[in-house]
Amino acid sequence: MRLDEDRLTHCARWAIVTDPAMPPRLLFASEFDGDLDPYLDALADQTPQLEEIWGRCKGFTDRKHFKSFIRANAYPTQGFYISFLTETVASIRRKIAVRLELEAALDHLSPDLRQIVALLASLPAAVGPWRRLQDTVSTTYRSFQRGWLNLALALVKPLSQLGQTTRYPRVASEGWDTLIPRAKALTNIDGQMITISTIKPGRYWRVRLALALNEFLGKYGWAPGQFADVGTLHSFRLVLIDGGKRIIFL
Repeated sequence: MRLDEDRLTHCARWAIVTDPAMPPRLLFASEFDGDLDPYLDALADQTPQLEEIWGRCKGFTDRKHFKSFIRANAYPTQGFYISFLTETVASIRRKIAVRLELEAALDHLSPDLRQIVALLASLPAAVGPWRRLQDTVSTTYRSFQRGWLNLALALVKPLSQLGQTTRYPRVASEGWDTLIPRAKALTNIDGQMITISTIKPGRYWRVRLALALNEFLGKYGWAPGQFADVGTLHSFRLVLIDGGKRIIFL
C-alpha cells in the first residue's frame, strides 16, 4: 500500500481475529473523509498489490469487484465517536503546516524580540463590559450543558453496565512483549485497542439502546475532544457482529 499517497484516511488498522469456533478473520477498520465509494476507489488506486491482501480472503475474486466484496463483508457501526467532526485530513495538514511555520519564525527571533513576545504573552487580558458579558454567557451555557449531560448520563449509565463479558484471547493489543519493535514504537505515540466480547443472552436490545444514547452524547453532550472528560481519544467505535452475538470495540 502506497500510504504516502493517501489524502482521505485519518487512521486505519489491520487485525487478524482468531476464534476457536471459526477460521481466522481479517479485520480492516478506517476513518476517512467523504463517502465510501470514492474512498474505496482511492484505496484501490494506492494499493497496487490489492490481491496480496484481500486475495487471501474468502469471497474475493479480482480487483474489478473490490468494492462489491468490501460492501458484502462490511458491518454497520452502532456507536461511533470522533473528536473533531468538522476536521478533514486536508484541514489538519494545513493547521500543522501553519504551526510549523510559526515555530520556525519564532525560532529565528533575536533574543530581544523573544523577550518582548514572552512579555506580551504574560500580560493579563483586558476585561471590558463585552468580555464580561461573554464570560457570563459562556459560564451559563456550560452550567446548562453540564446539567442536562448529568441527567442524560443518569439514564445512560445503568443501561451501559452490561456486566462481565468474555473476551477472546490475543485480540486486544495489550501484549507488549509480543509486539514487534516497529509496533512498539507506534503504540508509544498513538495507542490503539481492539476487543471482541460476547454479549450475554437477552442483552442485545439493551446494548443497542446504550450504544445509541452514547453516540448521541458523543455528538452533542461532550465538548469536542473531551468525551467523558477524557482528552486522549481520537476516535472509537462499537460494532455488533455475528448476528448480534458479539461486539467489537475499536
